[in-house]
Amino acid sequence: MAVAVPEHINVEVNIAKEQNPRDAGLERIGNPSRYACPDCHEVLLEFEEGGRVRFRCHIGHAYSVDSLLAAMNQGIERAMSTAVRSLEEARLLMDRMAQVLDRREKPEAAARLRESSQRAKRKVEVMNELIRESESVPTGD
Repeated sequence: MAVAVPEHINVEVNIAKEQNPRDAGLERIGNPSRYACPDCHEVLLEFEEGGRVRFRCHIGHAYSVDSLLAAMNQGIERAMSTAVRSLEEARLLMDRMAQVLDRREKPEAAARLRESSQRAKRKVEVMNELIRESESVPTGD
């Protein structure tokens, strides 16, 4: 006697066989969540089965709650590092251009750049302090 396979199992099997998740019926078996996929930034669909919650995007990336939180932590760390690097580079450029303006005898413009550089330096200090104090978003472990 043949046993009927639940639709969500067929959809998951088809995705595992590399069928496009939308074509496989992913949207019929999951509910849109408030979260974006850390890999592709598509909306994650939420699935709750057997007391477990998991997520999958339209591209096919899949996450447990713990793996999604871990990916979010990595994204936060990467974004903060990028912000610090960008601020540092902007500060260095402003300092360099202030030197050029000094040589061109434009002290007011040079002073404005130095003030902006000091604001960027304070932002970097605050960001670095936040990075040192921050804890990862807790996972279920």
